[in-house]
Amino acid sequence: MSETRDLVAEFERIYDEWFDRVGGDPGDFFETTLSEDWVYIDFNGIVRYKPDYEHYIAPVPRDRAPAAPRDLRVRTFGEIAIVDGSYLAPGGGQGLDRELMFTAVWIKRDARWRALAHHTSAVQP
Repeated sequence: MSETRDLVAEFERIYDEWFDRVGGDPGDFFETTLSEDWVYIDFNGIVRYKPDYEHYIAPVPRDRAPAAPRDLRVRTFGEIAIVDGSYLAPGGGQGLDRELMFTAVWIKRDARWRALAHHTSAVQP
């Protein structure tokens, strides 16, 4: 298991771009970043897969897109990375900001990190 500042910085850049693409023009970012078998479980317990994700995030208003992650921690196990941290999801369904904790699994394929799974939990106030 290892974590380096360079690896944390690499994932911070990936997540910054990810959040910048929510509600904006995704280009090919999600096509090249999400593994074909990627799964996302949101804080309501709804499961989405790669084909569903862009449709889910496309209508998010830019001012309601999630903010870059905080407290990012990266642990690697060979070609697998476990990333966890928190981020702010402005608005939510009721116009309330939500602090979310997340855990994500990444795999290194063809010399780039590809997302395998992402799970969020809402932090209770």
